[in-house]
Amino acid sequence: MRRYIYISAIILCFVGCSSYKSMPSVVYRNVIQESIKPMNDYCIYHFFSNIKGIMDEEERIPANYQICFPPKRLIKYYLNLDINRCFFFTKSRGIAIFQDIQDWKRVHTNGFRQISKDSVDSYLSPFGDFKEIKIKEDKNHYLYVDNEIRIVFYNLSQEDYHSFVELPLKSLKIERRGEIRIRKQ
Repeated sequence: MRRYIYISAIILCFVGCSSYKSMPSVVYRNVIQESIKPMNDYCIYHFFSNIKGIMDEEERIPANYQICFPPKRLIKYYLNLDINRCFFFTKSRGIAIFQDIQDWKRVHTNGFRQISKDSVDSYLSPFGDFKEIKIKEDKNHYLYVDNEIRIVFYNLSQEDYHSFVELPLKSLKIERRGEIRIRKQ
């Protein structure tokens, strides 16, 4: 009996002293709508979301955007992670789109630049371990940052530049920027 009371007191102490009450609660409302519409020599990826990540004191609202990609027949598959997307094309090429609403100001500066293989590995690490796609040292990798949206283009040859970098960046249309709003009480 003493042992039962002693164990119950320890559990009650841990549960009562835990900081779960100060942890923000996150609720997601609505759904993400996305489409890949085939056109003649390219396809349009449209990301539309009314989703709101609601925390105790703020609302996290992702961007709505559309971007042109190379033809849909070249897309092998894509991964999604929350509001981030990673597209795999034939010949191990890829385009990954991230919406870092909270972190973009502190880490990334706006603009377009070439990046190293190690940088690509770190950018794509949230999507897990790739068995099919390997980031190649002898290929070109680029990063484009526009406020909270980051686009990583990886494993590209010189011939891929127009279809996989130039065309998507010229066509990128951000219909609504992502933001964090303070909730009204």
